Amino acid sequence: MPLVSTPKSRILVFSTSDSQLNGFATTSPGLAATLRESSSGAKVPGLLRGSHRHRLHQELWIALHPDRKLRSSDTAHSSFTSLGSAFGCEKTEELECLRRVPFRDGQKYLNQAGNLTFNVVVDERTKFSDYAERTLDGKVAKGPAIIGSTRDEWNFNTNVPIRPSNSSDVPADSVFGCPAHYETALRNVAGLKTWRYMYSGNFTNIMPGGHGAHHSAELPLIFGTHDIARGNSTVFEDRVSDVMQDLWRAFVESPEDGPAKRGWAATPLGGLDETQTGVDLGFRGTVLRKFSWSAWEAACTNETTA
Repeated sequence: MPLVSTPKSRILVFSTSDSQLNGFATTSPGLAATLRESSSGAKVPGLLRGSHRHRLHQELWIALHPDRKLRSSDTAHSSFTSLGSAFGCEKTEELECLRRVPFRDGQKYLNQAGNLTFNVVVDERTKFSDYAERTLDGKVAKGPAIIGSTRDEWNFNTNVPIRPSNSSDVPADSVFGCPAHYETALRNVAGLKTWRYMYSGNFTNIMPGGHGAHHSAELPLIFGTHDIARGNSTVFEDRVSDVMQDLWRAFVESPEDGPAKRGWAATPLGGLDETQTGVDLGFRGTVLRKFSWSAWEAACTNETTA
């Protein structure tokens, strides 16, 4: 299971050349399951719609914290031009020229400049302007997907001193939660099976300082690395990790019904107003329980597709 990682993106790719996915048996030889999280997960909606004709991308997708709002407002690409000019790179050869610049020099300039931004642009190939239309027109990869987020995503990138809620309700957030909710709703309309999850584990050796199930907190549980940094894990933490790994493996082995055989039912198909259901993992001493996103139906009504 090769893990391709950058400071802000994590991609787990299960590749297959026969009936084995690097140790994961599969009923669909020749396919690949891709796990993407955070800014990498934000690329999944575009990939699903840009690769809908390719067999490789028609089956298994695991998107953690998808965010389709990730996009650049610099339509003139002035930040890239500014960076190129700083190193004497002319417009016609900007890219090739910048590739020859030592990366530390580039980092130093960016830190000094302070106001340059680089983000995804709408190119109608990897980032689209019409996600809903493409989905309804069938221009989306066919096959199941896992989509989820964490209980305290609302606390992402903020200094607001609000403690995680003790309620079983989860605050909807516009950064990750509502985009995940809307992407699932579009898939439901298109008749595409989606397995929804909420991660609620609160383990201090993963997220110290009372942050709770903060952004990306479930990754150590999925990869089984929760006990390598800040002390030993609890027995309950081990159990949650084992169950999560079993569920993800079940999806890779049998994406149409694997998770259901382990107590995780796919969210119902239907319209945009269909109540989404799935599982909540690690909530208050309970490894796995059924969960409904009914409270998000009103909270996410203003969600957009890009």
